[in-house]
Amino acid sequence: MSGRNLLSAAIVLTFMIVPMIISLSADAIRAVPHAYKETGCAFGMTKFRVIFKIILPCSRSGIIAGVILGAGRGIGEAIAVSMVCGGLGILPSASLGFINFLAPALPLAAAIVNKSEAMGSYAVESALFACGAVLLVIGALLSICAKTIEKRLRKQAGYDD
Repeated sequence: MSGRNLLSAAIVLTFMIVPMIISLSADAIRAVPHAYKETGCAFGMTKFRVIFKIILPCSRSGIIAGVILGAGRGIGEAIAVSMVCGGLGILPSASLGFINFLAPALPLAAAIVNKSEAMGSYAVESALFACGAVLLVIGALLSICAKTIEKRLRKQAGYDD
């Protein structure tokens, strides 16, 4: 085991994505009007009840947006993942279970980075463009999913008819 595996890539991505999600979530929580918090306290709610019944529901769309933006960044991240994931396209075996995370891997974005030197070959070029197309479709689906969630939350809050 060289340490270059899928688990290492997941840990690196976690350290890259979590600060972005926390920052966007904190901004969304800070954007809740102070009058809402004061109203909850005026009605005798405890701090935790104000947080869970007023602040979090009001900032829910910002928190979800942060998670979706973080996921999009993680999917498209190529350089850091290609350095720590091993760069071998090995198909996982279901019989190995968790051991698959300790095997080298080749995610789509890392494949484009690692195999770009062989772009002269038609087969490699086609495969890399297919990887790029799949990443584009995944990004578009994330955007559509975010828009759908936003519309559903706005309708639930009573902003849209």
